[in-house]
Amino acid sequence: SAGWYARNPRGRGVDFFRRMLADAGVSHLRLVIKAGATHSGLDRRAQNRRLHERQTEADQAAYLVKRFIDRAASGVDVVMWGTVVEDPEPHGTYSLNGLVYDGRPARGDCAPGQTEPCPDPGAGIPKLAYYAFKRLTEVLRGHDARAATEIVVAAPSVRLFSVPAREGGGTTYVVWR
Repeated sequence: SAGWYARNPRGRGVDFFRRMLADAGVSHLRLVIKAGATHSGLDRRAQNRRLHERQTEADQAAYLVKRFIDRAASGVDVVMWGTVVEDPEPHGTYSLNGLVYDGRPARGDCAPGQTEPCPDPGAGIPKLAYYAFKRLTEVLRGHDARAATEIVVAAPSVRLFSVPAREGGGTTYVVWR
């Protein structure tokens, strides 16, 4: 079963949108996911309650890889991350989504228990998700991510995908539980 990284807030996955396009007679159109990011840290002062839940940099990095592989195997042509650098709007919906820290809040601007990390590690400091994205693109260079397929395994909590090489190379397998 698809994880939370594979659905939008209303629980609609790629199949829902493929059917919608087919019903409209435009099933040939490419699917692009524009806003596919999640945050690291927490911001209890943000209006978006999703940011009230602490997520580690490791959580964000795992989400990035899972989201990309799962969506590619579901037939999505382009999967974009929200932003490279954290959004500059204080307490905004996308403030903590970047792959690189923006330097805010600075030392002295922290609200204990309200915003993490506090202080921010510093403008331009990459998060683990930055390195996960870098490694993902290195490993899949020369592969056809759009031809990725999920392999059904006996363990229901395990997801296994094969990503074939474009020209004469081998297959790369991506697995998680």
